[in-house]
Amino acid sequence: MRKIIFRVFLLAVPAISNAQDTLYKENNVKVIGKVLEINKEQVKYKIAEVGPTYVIDKNEVSKIAYMNGHVDSFPVKNPISLYVKAPKVDPLSKDLGRNLIAINFFDILFRSITFSYERIFKSGNTSIKVPLSIGLNSLGSDPQSIMESRTGYYNSDKIFSTGLDFYSYPSGQGKDRFYYGPSVEYGMYHDEVMNYTTNYSNYSYTVNKFRNSFYSILFQMGILSQPTKNINFSLNFGIGYSKIFVKAKYGPSEYGELALRAGVLLGYKF
Repeated sequence: MRKIIFRVFLLAVPAISNAQDTLYKENNVKVIGKVLEINKEQVKYKIAEVGPTYVIDKNEVSKIAYMNGHVDSFPVKNPISLYVKAPKVDPLSKDLGRNLIAINFFDILFRSITFSYERIFKSGNTSIKVPLSIGLNSLGSDPQSIMESRTGYYNSDKIFSTGLDFYSYPSGQGKDRFYYGPSVEYGMYHDEVMNYTTNYSNYSYTVNKFRNSFYSILFQMGILSQPTKNINFSLNFGIGYSKIFVKAKYGPSEYGELALRAGVLLGYKF
């Protein structure tokens, strides 16, 4: 009778062993036990019904063979990547607006108020911008200017100017981004010519007013800083060539000059 019981026990041991789960580690070590829980980071298991619960990093497990025959396989991990922190992602590089409106405070020094609308394309690497600058004197205002010019874009008697700016953002959109690109512009300003006449000891004069125009081609660059998702600041500088067309007393004339542009802008992105 004892021999029969002993043989039954020997046959039951392999059956009990085969009824357990098997964990296969990355180093090819097998662990036989009962899997209790699998979450995103860990695997919890017991070796015996009564005893401690063991916890192993999920990255160290290659697969688990369950007692019911099901097998869970886990992708092979690069052990180096487990200890290297992923670089921080700039949230504004993806969550960005495509439209940007701004006002250029630098132009106020030259008696102009300048607004712009910029459309950023889907990739975030290119954009097109349309500025519109209106002379304050042409609106009936006569503020004192810190600096004054008599020709082209920064003329104190400027009527208006507009154009197109084509910008490239090499690193896309984000918190602080560098941009550059070509620009073309067209504008008009007032000019006055005084005609003097003398009659013995008296003299008089008349004033002829003209509308002069200019065209410019420039290369501009700047930095767009975006502390929040919507509010941003930018600084830009441009250099190029302007063609000035002048209407005068003795007929029209034209000449070229160096074109310089600067901007300190406050913008809203949406």
